[in-house]
Amino acid sequence: MTDAELMAIEERWKKATSGTWITTANPDSAETPWGWNEVIAVGDYDDPDARLDHIVQTDELDDRSEDLIFIAEAHQDVPALLAEVRRLRDEVKQAKAECNAVRLTEARYRQAYQAFERMLTHDYGLDAQDVAAWLHSLDGAS
Repeated sequence: MTDAELMAIEERWKKATSGTWITTANPDSAETPWGWNEVIAVGDYDDPDARLDHIVQTDELDDRSEDLIFIAEAHQDVPALLAEVRRLRDEVKQAKAECNAVRLTEARYRQAYQAFERMLTHDYGLDAQDVAAWLHSLDGAS
């Protein structure tokens, strides 16, 4: 998912009515507080004096209570999911930076190792196989 797609989702969420969305839908019962019709009520339920902004009501014969529950809960789920995606992206970015730092350090050690090996064989005239065996034994000692 691209940053633009995430931003589009967030914009749609921001344009929807704010506050907690609830539903009277109950998949275990056809009864609701308002009779047979199921609703999604939209308003600020953290404020006891707040009024409902609006109510979305379904047909009396509509038996898809799970859809209403999903819609109502999705309003609260979207910002949490967006935050989690962004948090995980930040973690991946940090992990990639750490991996690159390790690769750079490893490359520097490899270069130093190879330079030391060249120095021992070329400058001191030591046998390349003996130098490689000795350096390898040092690797195993740590």
